[in-house]
Amino acid sequence: MFFYNPVKLYFWSDSCSLIRKELENKKYLKPLFIVWNREVLSNNALDRVLAPARERTPMVMEFDRSNPDIRDFISLHRETENYDWDLAVAVGGGSVLDMAKSLTALKGISVAGGDELREIILEKRYLYNPKSADMLAVPTTAGTGSEVTPWATLWDREIGRKYSLSSPRFFAKYALILPELAIGLPERATITVALDALCHAVEAYWAKSANPVSSSYSLRAIRILTGWMRGEAFEIDGCATRQALALGSVLAGLAFSNTRTTACHSISYPLTLYFGVEHGIAASLTLGSLLEINWTAVPEGNLLLEAFGAEVPGDVKKIMDGIFDRFQIKKRLSDYGIRPGDIPQIAGNSFTKGRSDNNPINLSQEDVEGILLRLL
Repeated sequence: MFFYNPVKLYFWSDSCSLIRKELENKKYLKPLFIVWNREVLSNNALDRVLAPARERTPMVMEFDRSNPDIRDFISLHRETENYDWDLAVAVGGGSVLDMAKSLTALKGISVAGGDELREIILEKRYLYNPKSADMLAVPTTAGTGSEVTPWATLWDREIGRKYSLSSPRFFAKYALILPELAIGLPERATITVALDALCHAVEAYWAKSANPVSSSYSLRAIRILTGWMRGEAFEIDGCATRQALALGSVLAGLAFSNTRTTACHSISYPLTLYFGVEHGIAASLTLGSLLEINWTAVPEGNLLLEAFGAEVPGDVKKIMDGIFDRFQIKKRLSDYGIRPGDIPQIAGNSFTKGRSDNNPINLSQEDVEGILLRLL
């Protein structure tokens, strides 16, 4: 067992001067900004960090799509081919960070079209790319943990597939955590990404690849996230709320950066790909059920229950249902247009290598079908 995470993390606006000094010392000459929208770059805290880089005539690219498709990547990759950038500055949610990671790892690699990109991904040609660049991740949501993980996700809607690119090169060089950037994020988006972070923490705790350090991060993340989502004084744009959710997300990210996720996420992929269920919701729909199924194989399960504020495994599903009800999130698959006849297809596509086989209990397709049928 071991724990590894090389990302240099800077927290809150009072650390902006420190990261600015670091970037100035590195003397990045041609930054590439990949942002959700240009307005975020005018944030006062970011200005203090990024002003030197912005003075060097950077290339700024807006990317405003969730769950980036390989066609999105090819389009942006072509736009950057003739720009010799040395630092990617990604300001946005998980999709922006995934896109920046992918562009960074595949920088300088020729991509003629979708078929060639699929080959590059499947053959992992990006693993030893000498032209890859550094990355500064500035998350504007609190949930994906992408700023501290070595993975990037690209979707392939043309053939109905999701790719998880994996390499130490996908670790950002730096991450700047500014909770105030999430102020104004709608309540639903805030909660769905927080649910994703909660799944990261829980799945990291029971994953086959868990270790003592990742488990300690998991438990603290669960306490923070469930505490705020269940708390009576949940003020969506309160400073304390945004800081708590940001910290919970980072801790969950640190946990699963070493363990990967498990069955919750593996089952979520076809729900998102085929039925458009938001990722955080798709992953958390099965969390309570899978806790009960995995329970006998969860080491020190009492600590997990304690983190949730639960007494028995069945309480966790009730807690999750309560969170869904509180924020008016539909918790039945039928609410998302899923019918009994769709279940075999979903279950058949719920076994992603490195995720489903990382679950503490081995699941069959019949097991997954049963979980899904109970959620209809």
